[in-house]
Amino acid sequence: YGGSMEITGSVAIITGAAKGLGRAFTESLLARGAKVCMADTDTEAATATLQQLQQSYGDDNVMFVPCDVTRTEDLKVVWDEGEQKLGYISLLINNAGIGNEQNWQKTIDVNLGGCMRGTLLALERMGVNKGGGGGIVVNISSVAGLKATPLGPVYTSTKHAIIGLTRSLG
Repeated sequence: YGGSMEITGSVAIITGAAKGLGRAFTESLLARGAKVCMADTDTEAATATLQQLQQSYGDDNVMFVPCDVTRTEDLKVVWDEGEQKLGYISLLINNAGIGNEQNWQKTIDVNLGGCMRGTLLALERMGVNKGGGGGIVVNISSVAGLKATPLGPVYTSTKHAIIGLTRSLG
């Protein structure tokens, strides 16, 4: 991308946007003049968040599209609907994540797989070499991605991998 990111007027997709960090990212971007397409599997929480944010920032600035980041097709629908309503997507925040050591396959598929699917789609859609207008991908990891956390080895592994993916792509 190479340039500085002007937040005002930009359009973002945020996965895992219904609550927690994702909601905070959404609200912060909206407060700075961005438009946001929220993506999440928790339709109930996302709908409640959407209604609150639309009251504060307007119906034309924030929307919600249900999305399971383990499905590339869901991410494509989010991108298409977000771009249709809000304009060119120039920012993707891969934030969706879970911590389920018992269901390690799902943890890997959501945390690492979702991040990879989102990043690869962003490269395809925003990549200047693919005809896009450029943009920024932010991959959310954790301090667990920087050090060992014995109580959550699967979660920790996914967060290490996200850092590796991000560093590898520059």
